Amino acid sequence: MKLRYDPEANAAYFRFCDKEWARTRHARGNRRNVFIDYAKDGSVAGVEILGIRRGVDLTGVPEADQVGELLRREGFPILRAGG
Repeated sequence: MKLRYDPEANAAYFRFCDKEWARTRHARGNRRNVFIDYAKDGSVAGVEILGIRRGVDLTGVPEADQVGELLRREGFPILRAGG
């Protein structure tokens, strides 16, 4: 998993694999700041989180444990762990 952070946009992108994404959906709960990219085969290709400096709710985020660990290492607050 790779993390790309854009401080100007206050957004982070987590790339799960090298597959090309085919569609994007909001995370569970229709939260407007978390987007999940799916590959053609239905697997998760990546996750984008907007407004990341305010803190992140990882509920409904695929691979939430790994995403949370990367965020913690980079000093971003976790408001709620995944599940």
